[in-house]
Amino acid sequence: MERMPYEIIHEFVSYLDSRSLLNLALTSSHFNHACLSEASRHLCVLNTLSALSGLTHHIKQTTPLTRALTVYHGEWPKCDYKEWQLHPLQVYEAHPFVSQSPSKKENALQAFRHYRHFVAVEGSRSRHGDIRRLNQILSSLPQLEQITISHACSHARKPKKNAQLTRLCQQIWLFPGRRGSVDRLVGDFLTILPNYARIQDLKIEGELRLESIGPLHAALRSVTRLDIGSLSMANTTATTFNVFLSSFPALQNLHVNFSRCDPPTLIPLDRVPCPELRSVSLANIYSVVRQGFGRTEARISD
Repeated sequence: MERMPYEIIHEFVSYLDSRSLLNLALTSSHFNHACLSEASRHLCVLNTLSALSGLTHHIKQTTPLTRALTVYHGEWPKCDYKEWQLHPLQVYEAHPFVSQSPSKKENALQAFRHYRHFVAVEGSRSRHGDIRRLNQILSSLPQLEQITISHACSHARKPKKNAQLTRLCQQIWLFPGRRGSVDRLVGDFLTILPNYARIQDLKIEGELRLESIGPLHAALRSVTRLDIGSLSMANTTATTFNVFLSSFPALQNLHVNFSRCDPPTLIPLDRVPCPELRSVSLANIYSVVRQGFGRTEARISD
């Protein structure tokens, strides 16, 4: 395999997952470049100050040919040492009645120091600084076409498999909260995406509340595919929903999975302001046609 032409190697590694790519890259310098190039096509980063700063430095040094970027968002509770010991999101057993040996107590104290430092650093973040870092990342990825904004926990309430998230949880002994929205991170991205004309695919995995984002000041004219995994309409009107979609004038494919809400909400589908729309997939709704009005409406149902 050492003499295998690069074209064949490139085709071979394109079928491997990220873990296999990185393992194969360590076996031979002949495979190193092809594997790392393929792995860099889809970058994943945790939405923490340390991880975002590290990614910014990495892409400035390597200028990868990245086409897809996934950002995992998590929120950690703020608590004192006793609360941290007994917290249900504990990774390891830090309960004072279990951690009796001196070594276990020292490990727990060290993990709590890491946790306290992490919470303090994250608490010092500002929206201006976050937007600046995201701009630095996107401006260094000229071939980027797809962005996924995801909550750090899956629908099964378990943390998603991400190396940065795993290392962080092992350091601070605490998982991110299993509930929470991705509103602020989505809002930051929507603020800067109008400046990047190559990005066509936007996917949001995690609860999104449109009322928390507010009006957008510029349209995202390059986005042709929008996938929202969990849209809460509890405090959102049909007008707000349509105004949000009007920010995507080139949208061709729309997939929305609505969260359950009370009271029900009516959405006139024929008034969705996306003239290029070709494919629509709406989940967790009840669709009816109102005779005499000639339009289709969607009802959010329990």
